[in-house]
Amino acid sequence: ELTELQALADPGAGEEWKTACDSLESKWKQFVADSGAAVQEAQAALAANRTAKILSSDAEREAALAEAARRQATFQEELQKQRQRLQKRTKAKSAAPTPLELGRLLEDEGVLQALELDRDTAMKECQQFIDTAEARHCDAEANQWKELLQGWQIVKEDMAQVASSNQELSEAMPEATVWASAASKAKIGKVTVDDDEQLALLAEAARCAAAFDEELQKQRQQMKKRRKALQKGGPEQATDPLDVCRTMADEEALKRLSKQQAEAHAKCQAMATSGEGMSEAWEQLAATWVQMEKDMNKAEKEVSEASKVVTSDANSGLVQALGLAQDSEAAREVDDDSASHRKALKEAARRVAVFDEELSKQRAAVMRRRAANPSGALVLGHVLLDGEVLKAL
Repeated sequence: ELTELQALADPGAGEEWKTACDSLESKWKQFVADSGAAVQEAQAALAANRTAKILSSDAEREAALAEAARRQATFQEELQKQRQRLQKRTKAKSAAPTPLELGRLLEDEGVLQALELDRDTAMKECQQFIDTAEARHCDAEANQWKELLQGWQIVKEDMAQVASSNQELSEAMPEATVWASAASKAKIGKVTVDDDEQLALLAEAARCAAAFDEELQKQRQQMKKRRKALQKGGPEQATDPLDVCRTMADEEALKRLSKQQAEAHAKCQAMATSGEGMSEAWEQLAATWVQMEKDMNKAEKEVSEASKVVTSDANSGLVQALGLAQDSEAAREVDDDSASHRKALKEAARRVAVFDEELSKQRAAVMRRRAANPSGALVLGHVLLDGEVLKAL
């Protein structure tokens, strides 16, 4: 990203363009420094890990145990996310079944099925490695694999609780409704709905609606948080280039979501008038998409308020170069060459915001994993997971 941005720095584009590129470049250099520091911490933790030292005599066995530990750490992350999703669903549960409730139920069931498959496969592999290590009389190595297997046993118990909670929510849906019927029959991934194609289509459409709603609500929370932070700074405070990038990224995200919403709503309306059955259910699902459009309108207001704060800074070179400044020459129509430059700079700014969000998310995840104070081979798993994430960044 930094290399591509430096390639945009056209000396002939003027001082304003140079200032804008310099602003974004300074952010990427800060990201480089932050990522480098985190990588050094992860490497130090790996060097101090007892499990890695035990297996250092055999690279192949070390790699196998390291991968198994990383896999268990990743699994626990996913299971924790699923547990949090269920908690939110329990709190938000309405009195009557809705398309979104069905969609969330199907989404959760699909995730749980995939997790169960991964868990069973990992437990079998652990047992195979234990048998192999014991056959070679490598007690230290066998004990490490036993620690991992014990960790999977605990995970299995946790999963049983999550699955039970999901089942309770499914059974709590009132009977004699199309949504309750779909909830009892439909299975995500492999749909088995008594040969009822319409019910299968309806269940999948509800799942897509639930996934869309979850993403939309996350976007709204982020936008609201950013808008409040910007307004708290006051009009006299200089605009942070990163705030400009975030505002642009939010606008692009809303455009993408708006397109998805319009397409899904049109599809539901078409199904409702197709005469192929379940028209009332499709109408309810279409109404759900209309309600989500209202939520999108609220999100657009959040972005609009944030944009006003950002674009009011006429002294920001980045704001000027992007053509965002209020009542300025830069905001007017430009020639094709300038428009191409501006488009490239807007994309570069959007990617800065996306990277910043991902870096913040992963930094929080690293801190959360360290606060969990894992033991045994799982310590290695957490360290390797951190390293994998940081390497990707």
